[in-house]
Amino acid sequence: MSSALTETAGNANFAVGLQAPDVGVDFTAECNTVRSALQQLADRTQRLRQGLAGGDTQEIRVGLINLVDEGTPRFAWTLSSDRV
Repeated sequence: MSSALTETAGNANFAVGLQAPDVGVDFTAECNTVRSALQQLADRTQRLRQGLAGGDTQEIRVGLINLVDEGTPRFAWTLSSDRV
């Protein structure tokens, strides 16, 4: 029998890796591990969805392209957005 998971963005933990049962381990014995991992994935997905909807400030790191002009390194910036 299955049941629905309730996604809770506040329970998302991006600092800890997801647990998964080892190969060869009895699935029935590891059902709680699998359910916990699925719950964490659902929570993280909800948290990311909220962030993308404008609920949070997101930091995006963008690498600069180093261009060389006559031996002098320069950086090329091309920014485009309709958002403030």
